[in-house]
Amino acid sequence: MANLKAAIRRIATTGLILSSVPVYALSSANENQTYEVPAKKLESFLTDYITDNFSGTFLIAQNGKILHAQGYGFANKEQNTPNALNTVFETGALTRYFTATAILKLVEQNKLSLDDTLSELFDNVPDDKQSITIHHLLTHTSGLIGDDELNAFVQVDSDTFLKDVLSTDNSFNPAIYLPTFTFKPGDRVITFSEGYSLLALIVEQRSGQPFETFLNDQIFKPAGIKNTGYQLPDWKPEQLADGYAGEAGENKGNLVDRLAKKDKLPLYLQGSIGLMSTVEDIYAWHQALYAGKILREDLVELLNTRHIGAAVSSEADVDYGYGIYLTETWTGTDWIANGPSPTARRNIPGFITRYHYLPDDDIVLIYGSNTELDREFNDTIRQLVRVLLESGYEPATASADIQQ
Repeated sequence: MANLKAAIRRIATTGLILSSVPVYALSSANENQTYEVPAKKLESFLTDYITDNFSGTFLIAQNGKILHAQGYGFANKEQNTPNALNTVFETGALTRYFTATAILKLVEQNKLSLDDTLSELFDNVPDDKQSITIHHLLTHTSGLIGDDELNAFVQVDSDTFLKDVLSTDNSFNPAIYLPTFTFKPGDRVITFSEGYSLLALIVEQRSGQPFETFLNDQIFKPAGIKNTGYQLPDWKPEQLADGYAGEAGENKGNLVDRLAKKDKLPLYLQGSIGLMSTVEDIYAWHQALYAGKILREDLVELLNTRHIGAAVSSEADVDYGYGIYLTETWTGTDWIANGPSPTARRNIPGFITRYHYLPDDDIVLIYGSNTELDREFNDTIRQLVRVLLESGYEPATASADIQQ
């Protein structure tokens, strides 16, 4: 029943196919941009709203200049280890943006086409799955319905993984008195986390390298980053944040320690969730991506193209790019961001990492947290974006709220 309700929720909230319109010009700085939030105003907001309500690390940059970068709270409360700029957090669904980048790198190398089908990539693909393409997997439009209770740490070989993923249902019956709904590739968005793990396996197949090694060689090294990965980075113990979750804020540990007990990276984890990084590395990767050091300009454009409508939970349209969400601010300017991952929250509790890019104003906001965040914090982020964009916006201070 839980799986059924989740499937209905995922399907009922999805949108229709939209035309593929790029949401930004590759030149990341707006030549007409004149407003930069005064340092005093920004620091005042962060002091009032972030300092006492957040455990993690923040980085804010504009036009290539870092406006604020700071750790808050503790990476490990028991040992009083503070969060710092090189603290490592699990990145959740942002993992998929890196996986999509890896796929496009193979396209650039002429080792893969976005129109390649599963029947061209693997043997013994069931008839109803043969026409699923790389593009469908990237945009969650394969028609397949994922396992809402997926255990991402199950250790299986690639044959067992493929057999399981390729046997996934593409239909469901919400009730006995209603018809069965069957979805064909390209019909609509149905979040299928396992699809990104399948993409990671495709990267391995076409590159001839383990997935993490390919990421390291083709994406991380060109960006000059060394603290991003699953198992390859040489992290120091004090860099690793533990996740704290539940009503009592229980220490759930960190992913590095959990993976150290595994001989091989779990196939249901890699490519979809679990990539670990720092806010410094994510920003360095962002800069390298838009400087053309990782992908050709047209492929970066394709990465951030509005391919299909996704769930709409606010007044703004929300679309899928490849591994990323695309929406707009209240003024109609573009907003690129990763979204939440229920799979990551269940399997790796206590971590939230968000990447926000406002290309029209060349503003980047990145934060990694090792505690659960509520809706009130999301409202705080929206207010922060207004502080960064609007010279006339004056949020109420925390002290003023208390006095009222």
